[in-house]
Amino acid sequence: MTILPKALKTQFPISNYNNTIAAPYAAFASVYAEAMADIPYAGWFAFIRGHMPAPAGHPIIDLFSGPGRLTELARSVGYKTIALDRHFAFLKNQGDAALMADASALPLRAACADGLFAANSSLNYLADTNQLKVHLHECHRVLVSGGIYVFDVCPEARAVALSGKQFNTPDSKIRFAHRYQSAEKILETQVTVFTGKEIATEMHRQYIFSDAQLLSAAQRAGFTLKAKVANYGLKNPGSLPSIMTWVLIRGVNHGHIAAQQQQ
Repeated sequence: MTILPKALKTQFPISNYNNTIAAPYAAFASVYAEAMADIPYAGWFAFIRGHMPAPAGHPIIDLFSGPGRLTELARSVGYKTIALDRHFAFLKNQGDAALMADASALPLRAACADGLFAANSSLNYLADTNQLKVHLHECHRVLVSGGIYVFDVCPEARAVALSGKQFNTPDSKIRFAHRYQSAEKILETQVTVFTGKEIATEMHRQYIFSDAQLLSAAQRAGFTLKAKVANYGLKNPGSLPSIMTWVLIRGVNHGHIAAQQQQ
């Protein structure tokens, strides 16, 4: 992931990228909540809530929900909230208001949601600009007119700063090792999970979209850019460049675009 827990540099070599690699979240899902416990979810949700309509209408949907920390916060203030993720391990405790699905093929009827949100640079897991376009068209389809989509992404400056760096969680159970391939715009993160005597290694690949690519795809899908801010408007917690948070609003007419970028 590009949102790191409080971390320390380690002595592990980054050269072991050729070890046997498991699929993303095969092991990391079981320790994700623990590893990301220091993320300021309450602050993130305060920003999201500030852009969402009041919790009286259609549901809002936590895309790429992970273990559902933002889902829980939304529900705690009265929002009907659906957790959606591709990985069952994240959804098994979410009850009936959970969907195991691909965020680029949403199993939902049109105009069924007041808002969407996607945190932890999840959009960067979309394979390329084509999948980004498909995803945003799906988001436009399921939102009501005037519906809001809040998401964050890893900008290239952050990917460059992460490249070659390694981090350990304070308990040394999880190691993150990053490598950015600038020509391909791919940030690779090798996640190694130490569970007793076992070691599980996963490779996470994130496509680093430019602002122009994101804005173009949003416009083509029928969105207007409402706001773009660093880290949900919060203070940057470290020395790395911040994640960037985007707020899109669904236009009344799919073909009428009036995007205005707010720096």
